[in-house]
Amino acid sequence: MSSMDEKKEAAGYGEKFRPERDVKVIKKDGSLESFNVQKVIDAVGKSAYRALTKFTEDEKKHICQYVIDKVNAKRKILWVHSNFENIKKNEDAAAYKEYFCKADKVVSISDKCVQVLQNNYPDMKNKFVFLPNLTSSIVLSNTAKADIDEVFSKDDFNIVSVGRLTEAKGFDMAIDALKILKDHKVPVHWWIIGDGELRKCLEKQAG
Repeated sequence: MSSMDEKKEAAGYGEKFRPERDVKVIKKDGSLESFNVQKVIDAVGKSAYRALTKFTEDEKKHICQYVIDKVNAKRKILWVHSNFENIKKNEDAAAYKEYFCKADKVVSISDKCVQVLQNNYPDMKNKFVFLPNLTSSIVLSNTAKADIDEVFSKDDFNIVSVGRLTEAKGFDMAIDALKILKDHKVPVHWWIIGDGELRKCLEKQAG
């Protein structure tokens, strides 16, 4: 997205969520300005980025522990961004209980993911809450209208998958499935849109 599009989007959010009455906020220098939700979003985004860039690779893998043990805040909210059953396959679920207990809330991205957490920790099920991913409709609309170089063949059955190229998304299984279809001479083309840490591995697997 160009800087001009970003500015338009910021203005759009500020107008869309403008309070019915003029709400003033106090700036650091003591002056007042009208509340603008986009400025709040920008500030949170910058703070989150600054915090993330300070993590070591090990800390990124143990974000819940980092927030509880190292972040100084009155309220601490943890975020579980995938199905906890998948997390348990690679990590010690018992270790999470200690940090979930210390958190004020634990947020996840779907009703199903919340239910999985509640099933694993029924003694603190009220701590788990659902908050959907916030996606900019402006970004999606602009991206949908953008030109692409690829041409979809009308002779093939086209499948399009969109997501981060990470282990949790299971694109490695998609590649294996596509090979089976190809071996059976099924005219199919599978398009995967996204990027991530497994890109090179998946490209190598796809051959």
